[in-house]
Amino acid sequence: MGTAHVSTTGINLTEAINLSREARRNRLKIIEGALSVENQLQAVILHYFFGSSDDRRAVFESLILNSDWCSFAAKRKLISHIVSEQNLLERRDKSDFEKLMRDVMSVRNAFAHGRFSSDDKRVWLSFFEGLPRKEELTDDYLTKIETLLRTGFDKAFELAWMPIPFIPERVIPTAVERTLRALRPGGWLHAQCGGGPNLARLRERVRTLSQTVEFSPWLGQFPEPWFFSDAEGAARRMRSAGFHEVKTDLEQASFAVSSREEFQGYLRSFVLHRHLELLPSEDLREVFVRELAAVSEGDNPPWTLDYWRLNLRGRKAEL
Repeated sequence: MGTAHVSTTGINLTEAINLSREARRNRLKIIEGALSVENQLQAVILHYFFGSSDDRRAVFESLILNSDWCSFAAKRKLISHIVSEQNLLERRDKSDFEKLMRDVMSVRNAFAHGRFSSDDKRVWLSFFEGLPRKEELTDDYLTKIETLLRTGFDKAFELAWMPIPFIPERVIPTAVERTLRALRPGGWLHAQCGGGPNLARLRERVRTLSQTVEFSPWLGQFPEPWFFSDAEGAARRMRSAGFHEVKTDLEQASFAVSSREEFQGYLRSFVLHRHLELLPSEDLREVFVRELAAVSEGDNPPWTLDYWRLNLRGRKAEL
């Protein structure tokens, strides 16, 4: 954080302190706004490398994307590669998007590392951007920054990757409609979630185990917390919401781990947490996942999750 320098010669010290406090509040808001843009970019990067079901996703996010050395600039370069490879933006739009992300990064750096100075009427931000610079924090200047950050967030969201492995049925229409509203005219939705026969084998085993004497008091009447749409139904919902050029399809994406312990950990963290939280003790939770892992050991290959991914693509109409 920068340091506020306040001259006390011939000025109202109280007013100067109040101005400095307001400047610090604006600093936090601007940094938070820039981070929200960065988080959108990070979601695209995670989806590109790992989809929605890879257990290494969390490790990659924690150790790499959230590390000090993986800067906004590094993420911006990754996004540029993804946009080009996936052909997500036309040439002019891509150039505009890259400039917008550079501007967001510059503003974030200026407010994160710059220094404030003030009298009892004005506040300035001094920072280095190629050359030393100094900006007065006027209402017009702050409004310009707010517009920049809002635009940056909207444009990042326009890539509209939705890396959600399990989407409740009641949420799908709302999620699609909100995404459509967020997109600019001509913007594309690229989404992926579980679909079709996703985890059918595991789900059947979970239902069977839930009906046993040991677990039925807590799970016997528990409905599945998931809804896995087929491609045709998803396309109908997207067209009904207002998307054009809709394309949906299912792809098999089975995922295997190398040990029983890893499989149990995956069930706990990524798949069955809603079931497990209903069980009254850690011992019961341990037995539940252990029995599922033991059955899965007989699969070929062992400890395999039979994932199916539903890919969604659609475009918002031009004005």
